[in-house]
Amino acid sequence: MAEPLRRTILAISPLFAGLALLVIGHGLQTTLLPLRAKADGILARDVGFLMSGYYVGFVLGCILVPRVVQRVGHIRTFASFAALGAAIALGYGLYVDPVLWGILRGLNGFCFAGLFMVIESWLNERVADEARGRMNSFYRVIDLAALTGGQALIAIAPVQGPHAFMYVAIAISLALVPITFSTSGAPAPIASARLPLRALFRASPVGVIGCLAIGLSNGAFWSLGPLFASGEGRGESFVAAFMGLAVVGGALLAYPIGIVSDRLDRRRVIAGALFVTTAMAVLLSLSERYMPGALLPLVALYGGAMLPLYSLCVAHTNDRLAAGQFVYASRGLLLVFGVGASLGPSIAAALVQGLGQWALFGYTGVVFGLAGLFTIYRIFRREPVAVAEPVGFAGVSGTTPSVFGPEPGAPQVEPIGDEETVIIDQEPDPKPAAPP
Repeated sequence: MAEPLRRTILAISPLFAGLALLVIGHGLQTTLLPLRAKADGILARDVGFLMSGYYVGFVLGCILVPRVVQRVGHIRTFASFAALGAAIALGYGLYVDPVLWGILRGLNGFCFAGLFMVIESWLNERVADEARGRMNSFYRVIDLAALTGGQALIAIAPVQGPHAFMYVAIAISLALVPITFSTSGAPAPIASARLPLRALFRASPVGVIGCLAIGLSNGAFWSLGPLFASGEGRGESFVAAFMGLAVVGGALLAYPIGIVSDRLDRRRVIAGALFVTTAMAVLLSLSERYMPGALLPLVALYGGAMLPLYSLCVAHTNDRLAAGQFVYASRGLLLVFGVGASLGPSIAAALVQGLGQWALFGYTGVVFGLAGLFTIYRIFRREPVAVAEPVGFAGVSGTTPSVFGPEPGAPQVEPIGDEETVIIDQEPDPKPAAPP
């Protein structure tokens, strides 16, 4: 590791420590809630409803939190939301009710949008332009490692009783320590920008539809995957392995897939990943009955193809935009993802309630498959970006838009009134090209 980068990492290590503790608590809580709901007799339909609340709150947080930060500053925002997040975690253990939990999940999503936004905007400002790509990769490694660790804690945290929720509250509360004691100065206020989604769709239909499909499917997977894994009397250790291997698969395959996407028409790689995920979803939906021993390797391959998709869609959208517009595109795509993720758990839960646990992956397979067919259609409707022109792939977390800072040397976007313009390729679609 180069000496300047090492010094930068050491200087902002308190932020990484705070991030790790937050993600550990978040990962444990995400897996714990559906398992506890099932243990207390809550129907799968209601589990989907309450888990959807997180993404509704998260989308609202991405829109409203910048105003909070502008009013009270980063440190106070982080401290307030961490305290509220820890209190919410304890609140889950006091009284089990799907309506109450749905409200708490919404507040939880709003809090975590603010917490991630503070950390990511802080990191973004403290990192030099020439080190931003490597630092984002380092950020992603910590994010995935902590998420896997949080999933693994479900094997030792008792689902029944308040103790597991106490562990979540402890992790979130401890995140306050390195952040509030950091000697790194607080960054400038987070800028709030609006992006016309219609223009973003014209620039990159594949990116927008892809992020919507990813939200619809991934929201369902993270919300109901623990229930699927716990079927047939399997214990918490298996659930932890099942959810953790999906993350590990994504971590291992993200950059090889990204490298390939930098060398080919990125839409082909997106279509390939969508169809592989569809195939794995079909096999997972059948494995419960026909090959239960294959669940763990299948979910690792499922996660390996699924988790890089968001980064691929962001990169493809950036390929279609002018320099200086990437940050606005990232915000727009994140909101599209959030809308899908807020709907996905409820849709999948209704299917699971009526058809059985296999319907979870039947649903995600259909969503990914339709997105893959749409991507193939778009490949024949528009020529690819020249190989020399695409923006380099970078693994992104899909948490908040703040981590995506303006590109080095990028021109500023001229505001018109209250809204920034997005200059995109608005040429009409060419006639369908011949199959390659």
